[in-house]
This record gives sequence, structure tokens and C-alpha cells, in this order.
Amino acid sequence: RDYFDYKIVDPETGVEVPAGHEGEFRVRGMSLMSRMYKREREETFDHDGYYRTGDKGYLEDGRVYFTGRYSEIIKSAGANVSPLEVEAVLEAFPDVHTAVVFGAPHPDRGQEVVAVVCARDNATLGEPEIINWCRKELSGYKIPARVYILAADDFPMLPSGKPDRRTIRARHYPST
Repeated sequence: RDYFDYKIVDPETGVEVPAGHEGEFRVRGMSLMSRMYKREREETFDHDGYYRTGDKGYLEDGRVYFTGRYSEIIKSAGANVSPLEVEAVLEAFPDVHTAVVFGAPHPDRGQEVVAVVCARDNATLGEPEIINWCRKELSGYKIPARVYILAADDFPMLPSGKPDRRTIRARHYPST
């Protein structure tokens, strides 16, 4: 905190939340830019000069824990679904190596939860067994409406070893 200051706030009200509670990570300091290209200061910073990162997280024992991005939240029938939470449940399934979860357009619900999973070597997975696994672990509105199962060779990865989320999403929902 020598060169910058940070806080976790309720993204709706801007009020700081207590340690251990999730909110939006905001930061300010001398090394931050004064504005973003073609965006006004009021769009980028809050009234106290903190940069709105759009990152979800919480503070605990002086450390910041990142839990996702507010822009990635799936809004389905008025409920918020964290892709990271659904991915963690999917990756706990014994035959799933990696999972990517995102929201896809739905005419009535706004968005629906969609999962793309990479099967472990030699594993044969079916959508019904993955959905049943999710039913045991998640609330009904968080269960993927569709599950696409890919072999490791077909699952796009970045050089960093992380899933290539943009490519995966574009392959399954090119217009979103």
C-alpha cells in the first residue's frame, strides 16, 4: 500500500464492504492513469478517485482474493451466476479436466448457463451425467442448460496453459 490504495466496495452503492465480503476491487494511486482514452474521468473513477476495475474479490488478513469479473457474471432470469463457481463444480467431476462456463442469449431468461468441458484422457462423458453431478452441487438456476464435451486435442488452450475462453465462446456462440 506504499504506492497505491485499494478497497472492496458494493458495486451498486460504492460503500466499502467488511473484510471477507465480496465486492468490486477499486484502486487509486500515483501510478494510475488520469483517464482512459475517449472516456471521461467520471466514467472511469469513482468520486473518491478510485479506479473501477470491474474485478470481483474480497479482503482477508490484508490480502486481496480475486473471484472473477463483474462483466462475466451470467444474468439468467434475474439471478446472477458466477462462471467460476460453476467451473469449480464441473472440474470436481472425476472425468472433467477443464471447464469454461459463459452466458449465452436466451429469449425469455436473458441468458442461460452454457458449459464447455474438456474430458480427461480416455474418459467418455455424457451431458446427462454432468448435469446430474451439477444438480447435486448447485442451485437449479446455476445448472448448465447445455454442456459441450471436447477431447483434449479439440479444447483451445493459450500458450500459458489456460483455456482460450474467447475462441471457445466464439466456436459455440459466434454472435455473442
